[in-house]
Amino acid sequence: TNNLRSSIGFIVYDKGELVNEMFTKSGIGKEGDGSKGINQGKQIAEQAAKKHPDALIGVIVAGMEYALYVEAKGYDVLTGSCLQAKQVLEKYIKAL
Repeated sequence: TNNLRSSIGFIVYDKGELVNEMFTKSGIGKEGDGSKGINQGKQIAEQAAKKHPDALIGVIVAGMEYALYVEAKGYDVLTGSCLQAKQVLEKYIKAL
């Protein structure tokens, strides 16, 4: 769905300060424009990151509650993103 695709993203915090985030609105039309997904994804990622206020933390998230169900059906929801996480985090660690 548009909301599921839009809820997939990442957030990077360094000692409680936002360093970077990326969520992209996906879709238009009857199914909505994905705004709900972006909001849900950001909210969950921020909650997870704030549990570690003294650390450098990156959170990859699919914010819709049915993301695990879709992944279990054989579709790539987060698997591909997790495989790329190491490269993204290394880039930001070097920048710090």
